[in-house]
Amino acid sequence: MLIQKRFWDPIASGQVTLLFRRWKRAQVIAGRTYRTAAGRLEVFDVTIVTEIEITPEDARRAGFETVEALVAEFRNDPTDPIYRIEFRHLDEPDPRTQLANDADLDAEALAEID
Repeated sequence: MLIQKRFWDPIASGQVTLLFRRWKRAQVIAGRTYRTAAGRLEVFDVTIVTEIEITPEDARRAGFETVEALVAEFRNDPTDPIYRIEFRHLDEPDPRTQLANDADLDAEALAEID
């Protein structure tokens, strides 16, 4: 999931906790964790909404001053659904990176690979 650089710090600080995307189909799934340029994000909820359902509070949680400013950022086909993505930033190391950097395998791990 691409996230503009201007949102990286607000996401890391917890100020931005919502994303809105206009996609043909969902690109994220609730309950999963994603690696992004803004860090690891744990997605809690993904719902389809209409522009009218986006509240001023939603816009603020997405890093915009108004709903109109948020909607103006949509670039895809206006007939595609709008996905409301609720998440939290994970401020912990990615276990996949830690595993990839661990070159020491014990006998049990080698046996499992064999």
